[in-house]
Amino acid sequence: MSMDVQNYFESLGPEVDSLKQRVRDLIADAHWQTDGEWKESVVRQVLRRPLPATAVVGRGFVVTGQCATHQLDVLVHDASKPLLFRDGDLVFVTPDAVLGVIEVKSRVTLSLFRESAQKLASDINLIRLHPNTRAFAALFAFDDDGPQGFSSTGTWTRKRNEGCTSAGTPTSFHSWHPGISSTMWLML
Repeated sequence: MSMDVQNYFESLGPEVDSLKQRVRDLIADAHWQTDGEWKESVVRQVLRRPLPATAVVGRGFVVTGQCATHQLDVLVHDASKPLLFRDGDLVFVTPDAVLGVIEVKSRVTLSLFRESAQKLASDINLIRLHPNTRAFAALFAFDDDGPQGFSSTGTWTRKRNEGCTSAGTPTSFHSWHPGISSTMWLML
C-alpha cells in the first residue's frame, strides 16, 4: 500500500468546510459571535494536530511592559516559555514566546482584508520590537469574495510601528488555498 500525503492534506479542506457549518446549522443566524468563536476553534483544532508539543495553540494577548496586542484569534506560542496567564485556551504571553498569530474571518472582503492586515501588522510589529523575528502573522478566511480585488501574491509597503499606537502593514503576503473555499494569507 502506498502513502498519499497529498491526498491527506487535500482532505483537510472538505473537513474544515464541514466543521465550519456545525454551529450555523444549529443556530442559523441567532448569534454571530458564537458562530465566529466556533470557527476560530476549528482553526485552532486543525493546527494542533501536526504541530509538535513544543508549539502550543491557543487564543489571547501578547503583553509588553507598555501595552498589549489586539485579541488574537489564534496564538501559537513556545511551550518552553513562561506564561503570564492561562485559563483553558486563553493565554497571555510575552513577545519572546510567540511563534505566530492568525486572525480568523468567516468571510473576507477586500476592505475587511485590508483592515485585518493592518491590525495583524500592528500586532506582529509590536511582537517583533522585542527581538522576536521568527513569529509569523496570517489571515485565515473560510470564504472570500473571490478573485476580484484579491491577488495571490503582492507587495505592500511596510510602515514602522512607533510604540503601541502606530499600525504597520505587511511587507508581503502569500495566498494559500488549503481546500475548497478556505484561504490563508501569510504575511511576512
